[in-house]
Amino acid sequence: MHSALSFVGPVLVCLVAGIWLDRKFGTSPLFLFIGLFLGFGTGIYSVYRQVMEQSGPGEASGGAGLSSSEGTSGERDARSEREDT
Repeated sequence: MHSALSFVGPVLVCLVAGIWLDRKFGTSPLFLFIGLFLGFGTGIYSVYRQVMEQSGPGEASGGAGLSSSEGTSGERDARSEREDT
């Protein structure tokens, strides 16, 4: 729910600001589209920041929580097989 509000909030604020500017300057729909573009960009960035904060330090790099010394699961399997023999 919080991520949805973080996305929708900036879109609505920029949309309303764009409509207001269009009415003030008579440039419809120029500022409406600029406001939508800025709102979507800001909303996506806001959700991205929240996801990165919630994922934690090891998961942010996309490595599923593995440090560089641990390697991939295939490398770990090969190491464990060598240690068993």
